[in-house]
Amino acid sequence: MWADRIVSSDIAGQLLGSGLATADELRQIAAAWQDWAAEPDGWFSLLHGEILIRVSVRSLLPAGRARSSCRAAAYAALCRWQARVSAPALR
Repeated sequence: MWADRIVSSDIAGQLLGSGLATADELRQIAAAWQDWAAEPDGWFSLLHGEILIRVSVRSLLPAGRARSSCRAAAYAALCRWQARVSAPALR
């Protein structure tokens, strides 16, 4: 999969377009992936994780202001921010 990916996916286009790699270099990398996969003890692991951050509305409130009116404004701002940040993940 990675051998195909390095020569025919968006990453290949980005590497070629930016001048960070030539087509011949990408073919050499693909060949190395295939050689590695052919080895009996060759293995590959790709780790993935997420970090979720929760922000307290109270921490967004400015010091010295009336908390009741600020709390509503801060909560509304937090909801708008969360909707904007979460929207791409829903696509």
